[in-house]
Amino acid sequence: MFVVFGWDKTFKQRESLLKTHCHHCSSDVSWHIWHEAEWVSLFFVRLIPLVTKYHLACEVCRNSLPLDAPTCRRARNRHALDARTSRQLHDELVKRIEDHQYGGMTEGQRTYYKRTREQHGENA
Repeated sequence: MFVVFGWDKTFKQRESLLKTHCHHCSSDVSWHIWHEAEWVSLFFVRLIPLVTKYHLACEVCRNSLPLDAPTCRRARNRHALDARTSRQLHDELVKRIEDHQYGGMTEGQRTYYKRTREQHGENA
């Protein structure tokens, strides 16, 4: 008799969360919550989810940043939040996206990039 153990990873797009600018693809796009799970399987049947992770990803270029579980829960339940708290969550997520995407830039480079983007938006 033999037993086949395995390891499987799944990715599922959950929902569109917000719309903001993506530095990598240079467009205003929707950002989606993605759920990643790593499973132990027996005879190719997924049994136990061992690791669960959440990501916020650009719909165009798939650039993503990790989300912790409490922030993901708040984001998925944002419709139950009052307007002020929902706006704070939105602003927090936009800041996290910018910090992630501008991570390798100096403050001067960030300022230059933002001004250039604003000027192109005014000329469009």
